[in-house]
Amino acid sequence: MVAKIPRDEWEWGLVLILWIWVVLVNRWRLRGAGAILLDLGRPADRWFNLVFGCLIAVPALTEILRGTRHLAPFAILAMGIGFFALGGTRRFQLRETGVWNAGRLIPWGKIEGYRIGAMGSLMLKMQDKKPKFVCVVPAAIRLQAEDLLASKCPSLQAAD
Repeated sequence: MVAKIPRDEWEWGLVLILWIWVVLVNRWRLRGAGAILLDLGRPADRWFNLVFGCLIAVPALTEILRGTRHLAPFAILAMGIGFFALGGTRRFQLRETGVWNAGRLIPWGKIEGYRIGAMGSLMLKMQDKKPKFVCVVPAAIRLQAEDLLASKCPSLQAAD
């Protein structure tokens, strides 16, 4: 006779599967984004994701080490590790195929223009959208970023 699995176990199992899917899709997208041409650094919320990931993972790991037979702590641990891994490793990069915006690729063909402000803030204007702040370009690589962006979007030197 097969034991009946409680409904909440199925729900946590689904959460676990979906979260693993999100992590795998993110890694797959990164592999298809081409070589890194210029690394612009990490997002400002990186530390939040690292701390949040630990705050989620530690209690779940404690529950698992106590010998729980429930699926919820495993799903929560996977979420904590995901926040830690994805949030802690996100970067802004100019790549062969576009701008890697901390987990999302913006293809060069969808960028109508760009602007690097006096303080180094990189703004991108995508097709049919308002300019969007992407990241702060460090002063040490600002000229290099400007040259690279100009080579990828030569007729679109600045966005409004």
